[in-house]
Amino acid sequence: MFRIFFLYLVFMGAIQANKMPLVIEDKEVYTLLPYFEYSAVSKQSETPLELKNHLWHGDKSTLVVDKVHQSYWVRLKVKNPMKISNTWYLICEKNFTYYLEYYVLKEGKVVQQDHLGFQHRQEASPLKGNHILLPLDLEKSDEVEVFLKVQNFNHIDLPFKLATQTYLTNFYQKYNMLEGLFFGVLLIMALYNFILYFIVRFKPYLLYVSYALSLVVYMGSFFGYLHLYTNFHPFIIYSLLILGAVGFLISVILFLRGLFNFKAYFPIINHLFNLIIIYLIINTLLFEIFFYNDNFYYVQMIFNLVSSTAPLCIVLILYSLYYLAYKEANRLALYYAVAWTIVGALGLAMVSMHGGFLSSESGIDYIFQGGMIFESLLFSVMLAYRMKEMEQEKEKQQKLLIQQNKLASMGEMISTIAHQWRQPLSEINGIVINVDIDNRKNRLTKDRLENYLNDLETVTAYLSGTISDFMNFFNDNKVVEPFSLSLVIEQSRKLAFFSGKELYFLECIASEDIEMVGYKSELIQALLIVINNAVDASTSKSEQPWIKMTIDQEETTVNIRIEDNGGGIDAKILDKIFVPYFTTKHQSKGTGLGLYILKMIIEQSMQGRIEMFNGSKGAICLISIPKDISNIKGMDKGRLEY
Repeated sequence: MFRIFFLYLVFMGAIQANKMPLVIEDKEVYTLLPYFEYSAVSKQSETPLELKNHLWHGDKSTLVVDKVHQSYWVRLKVKNPMKISNTWYLICEKNFTYYLEYYVLKEGKVVQQDHLGFQHRQEASPLKGNHILLPLDLEKSDEVEVFLKVQNFNHIDLPFKLATQTYLTNFYQKYNMLEGLFFGVLLIMALYNFILYFIVRFKPYLLYVSYALSLVVYMGSFFGYLHLYTNFHPFIIYSLLILGAVGFLISVILFLRGLFNFKAYFPIINHLFNLIIIYLIINTLLFEIFFYNDNFYYVQMIFNLVSSTAPLCIVLILYSLYYLAYKEANRLALYYAVAWTIVGALGLAMVSMHGGFLSSESGIDYIFQGGMIFESLLFSVMLAYRMKEMEQEKEKQQKLLIQQNKLASMGEMISTIAHQWRQPLSEINGIVINVDIDNRKNRLTKDRLENYLNDLETVTAYLSGTISDFMNFFNDNKVVEPFSLSLVIEQSRKLAFFSGKELYFLECIASEDIEMVGYKSELIQALLIVINNAVDASTSKSEQPWIKMTIDQEETTVNIRIEDNGGGIDAKILDKIFVPYFTTKHQSKGTGLGLYILKMIIEQSMQGRIEMFNGSKGAICLISIPKDISNIKGMDKGRLEY
């Protein structure tokens, strides 16, 4: 039974091998795959003159070779019945051939030959094309045989065409325009995101640049542009091909897991991605070593191992994105998931083509290019959207920190206020008792009653003022409003006093009162932070503590200088004082958020600037803020939106 099956294969191969020659007619281009015949190479050094006893197959899938990396022959018969001579060109748009020898035989003699591939540059490429381009000179009434000795990964089909120079001239005009669009869009988007990274310092922008440039390097090598436009050695070009492919895959992993915080949501998948990245790097290094030593068998094996990683990465990425979209109601994750479903499908199709499972005539590489142009534009928009979301989240967190800083001091303020209220409440109680006694003894005259009522009014006004100061400080309603700077400073002193700070040594120097328009509550909080820090420093390091506040104004700005005699800030930590959670105080006395919040209030809310430096006696804080924040371009005159 086995013998019958084997004889059947041999018989079918023999039948298929008797293919009719390609007859040149009045056409400009011919697809050559239907006319190709295949045979295994017996030894690498053999030439077409040694192929008389070879068995030829009409289908490469029936080709029997001893090793998967072994070369094979391709034979094509061409007949020119026309009475004119012409030069035709064999063109192959897929430039992933490892090695190729080209022979043209007429009447059993070699009349043309060439060799090329990633180890051998085609020195004089006709028409300056970036593809495999081999001239075929046909005299009138000529009949020739074309032989190609091919060595490439997984015996991938080379979809050669036979075309005239006129056809190729028109073809390259359209081709170069479309390829220029592809590379141009990727390079422009890479430059755009590179600039954005330096503006906002958002790491995913840089990772996006990395995978866009990796794709440019890969496609530039794959389609032969590096062969055409550089003087690189073929080894370097092929090294760039694999580095571009692996770099693209690694950059995509780092980009998406950083953008969507895989470490927090998917710790196991994140760890698995780390292992995949290490695996890819090791295999890439092995690939380069084997390729440099011209060991094609191991080169192909590593190529297959690297290619097989792509489906796993795509599955993990899509699972993570769809999970986030469903469980966390993350719209951005859903958009990325849909986009990467398309890109992943095209990528898997590319891997299948490289593995020989999908026809190289399918055009999937060009469809992939179109998909990547769409992806590049779409991802840049979504990246900007994600950046906006993160800015909003950051602003919300900053707003929360400001409020938390206020709440952190609420406990001591409440206890101090309670202490301050005991005496007024005692006074009220005493007035009520006196009114009752005078009334019982019929001594409650009209004048006495009026005096009692005036005293009550004075005491209750003090209590009401205390409540107002307290409530205004904790009010989260940030509204642009006119206010007096002297009033703001006085309220800051009161709040510091409520916190238990003794401010009898605070000196304020101002040539005149200044009317301002801005966020009154936030300015009070900013001054309170500086005053409290100055009080702590002065009282702990000086026997005669003092704080000096100097106010001066320019045309559009107000400068507030606060100086103490607390000895200053250690020069080693001066550049760290605005870093959140950095503090030199004991954990029970400080959170490290005060100066960070101060900087946020002045620079972001008040659109001003702040400096901290050391003077001769202690630290100096210089605050510069606009007199009227509503005049600043882009500021909401009614409400500050976080």
